[in-house]
Amino acid sequence: MEDFKYFITKEDINEKELGKFEGCVEIINDAENARKAVDYLKNFSAVGFDTESRPSFRKGEHHPVSLIQISTEDRAFLFRCNQLENCSILNEIIGSDEIIKIGLGLLRDISELLSDFGFQCRNFIDLEKIAQNKKFQQRGVRALAAYFLNIRISKGAQKTNWERAELTEQQINYAATDAWVCLMIYKKMLEDDFITEPIEDYFIDRAEKVKSEY
Repeated sequence: MEDFKYFITKEDINEKELGKFEGCVEIINDAENARKAVDYLKNFSAVGFDTESRPSFRKGEHHPVSLIQISTEDRAFLFRCNQLENCSILNEIIGSDEIIKIGLGLLRDISELLSDFGFQCRNFIDLEKIAQNKKFQQRGVRALAAYFLNIRISKGAQKTNWERAELTEQQINYAATDAWVCLMIYKKMLEDDFITEPIEDYFIDRAEKVKSEY
């Protein structure tokens, strides 16, 4: 495994069958449902994680995180931070030492969660870090999903307005899939004995450290 190198062409990825999250999606925009969702997620040792923000098209422009996605294998929760009066309840998941949060390209996410909400992110694993350690030449979610899950992930809704009053069906599918697929890639890595080091070696433990490195 130490000498393993991996490369996949865009053409190879595009030949894969389109994959997406097929489970239950819950959009959370009030305190009562946020409480129920967090209590449910506390039952899991690992979840998929991602965030979305309204895209910025001008230099120096910044929009806060408007959506936090947390997914199990069959339920995805989309927390609409721009509509929730208080997102602090999510720190019970984001700051937990008991729940592993798996994502990809997490440096920006964790930095923004700290600056926007003051979240101290703990027990986060970045699949990109694992792929780099294993000498993957491509480390994006599309490449890793194609290799480990044999599916193609659509990124069509990435640069859309995540602050709109109602999310479109395309946005909902995209957001749920992005969190879910990270969890499934991670589980496949474990199943295939692709990860041989202690999993703690891949933790990004403190948001302050990540922010200073970003």
